[in-house]
Amino acid sequence: MRIKLNLLLDFVITEFKKAEKRNKNATDSALEIARSAALSPSQAGDRFHSQGAADLAKEMFETVSKLKIEIEKNIENKIPETVSIPCFIKLEGMDIYLVDNPILVNGFNLISKESPLGSSLVRKKVGDVVNDKKILEIG
Repeated sequence: MRIKLNLLLDFVITEFKKAEKRNKNATDSALEIARSAALSPSQAGDRFHSQGAADLAKEMFETVSKLKIEIEKNIENKIPETVSIPCFIKLEGMDIYLVDNPILVNGFNLISKESPLGSSLVRKKVGDVVNDKKILEIG
C-alpha cells in the first residue's frame, strides 16, 4: 500500500474542496459585480478585479483537480521498484513527491519530473545517489 501517497491524497482532497468553494464564490461574486457594473460605469475597476480573482480561483481549482486525479489513478498501483510518477521519495535529509502537476502545499514537497531534481530521479532505485543524496525509500 502506498501510505505516503495516501497521506498526500487526503491533503489534496481537502485542498480540492477548498479550491472548489473558492472558485464558486469568486465566480458568483464576479457575476454579481458584472451585473451591477453594467448599470454603473464607475464600477468597471471592481468588475476587472473580481474577474481576475475568479480567473485565479478557477486556475487553482483546475490545477488541484489535475493533481487529485493523477494521484487517484495511481494510488492502488503497487510500490514501484524505480522512481516513477507519482511517487514518494525519501532522500537523505529530504522527503519529496514527484508528480506531473505540482502545487504549493504546506507540509509536502512536490516537484515536477521536468525540474532538474525531478528529471534526475526518474528511473532511479533505492540505494542510488542523486545530487549527492542517497535514495532511502520509494513509495
